[in-house]
Amino acid sequence: NCEPFSYQTGWKKHVAKAYKEALKIPVIATNTIKDPDFAEELLNEGICDFVGLGRSQLADPYFMEKARAGRSDEIRKCIGCLYCRERVLRDGMPIRCAINPIAAREIDFSELKKDGHGRRVAVIGGGPAGMEAAQILAQRNFNVTLFEKEDKLGGTLNIADKPPLKDKLTCLRDTMINQLKKAGVTVQLQHPAGVQEICSMKPTGVVVACGAKPIIPNMPGIDGNNVYTAEAVVAGRVKPKGRIAVVGTGLTGLETAELLCQQGHKVLLVEMASEIGPGIFPAIRNDELSRLLPYNPDIYTGHRLLEVNKQGVVVEKLSTGEQLSLVADSIVLALGVKPDTEITDALVEALPDVNIRTIGDARRGGRIADAIRDGFEVGYTFK
Repeated sequence: NCEPFSYQTGWKKHVAKAYKEALKIPVIATNTIKDPDFAEELLNEGICDFVGLGRSQLADPYFMEKARAGRSDEIRKCIGCLYCRERVLRDGMPIRCAINPIAAREIDFSELKKDGHGRRVAVIGGGPAGMEAAQILAQRNFNVTLFEKEDKLGGTLNIADKPPLKDKLTCLRDTMINQLKKAGVTVQLQHPAGVQEICSMKPTGVVVACGAKPIIPNMPGIDGNNVYTAEAVVAGRVKPKGRIAVVGTGLTGLETAELLCQQGHKVLLVEMASEIGPGIFPAIRNDELSRLLPYNPDIYTGHRLLEVNKQGVVVEKLSTGEQLSLVADSIVLALGVKPDTEITDALVEALPDVNIRTIGDARRGGRIADAIRDGFEVGYTFK
């Protein structure tokens, strides 16, 4: 079995140990191993004779080489997102990995050309897309400066790792930062890149990875002081009160709802689709719901948000057109994101002869897999 991200390393080592004690032949065991130090612990504890690595080598085919060389901090450790299984089992597509953009595409990307020749490239945004593009460009010998407006790198990873059991994303962020350092990327933190500054660099190109903005629908009451975005809630920038309506039940919405339930709030979920968690790979969805549903949230699937007011929300039941007023002290919106195009538009106008590429959520809303793939492919093909 391939466990979702919530399962901790070694959770089933008692099974392997039981087999080893019962058998007189060498035992090879997997144990959700993400780190070579933990693999060594299993061997030292006598849990098994050999360790087996599956997804960990899909996430980083150089896992063993880096471990042997004492470079464990450079290993991209599997985040347990099951994107690999989703592609194959649900979509009937070739296997891919969310954090290894060339998995099963090695022939297509067999040679990373060292043809940057010190030419300057500015990367705007230090999320997963920007970090991936920056390090690949630097490996190709471009002179790369990455601008990040916040005080640390990571972008949306710094929000995505806050819900319960998402610590593997923190590890991914830290690994990508280590790879940037090794590649020699110049990082400017707390430094929002302005058009004038970018122009003064006289860059060969600019990669825009500035992310996206939460979608806020245009409707009555939406600008009230009881309305928050899921991103702001998860980041801890705001504290919703009382009974909370979470509108939108993608993975962000469900994880936000779980966090709020853990904090002691009564939660109600509003979703236009016929079931909560639309589009989420079933193994991930079921895992999330196994933690959320015991809190008994009120669920309104097949309902569309019409209005926000001081008493809560007004929704429409799509099957009948009936309108319902739902009582809530706070409303949390988890309706996805839309690209932030302001800096791209300004740069295209100011630098008409410069190669400007837009990636990640700044191009279209997506997942970690989309962001890292975008960053890699732009870094690989940039001219």
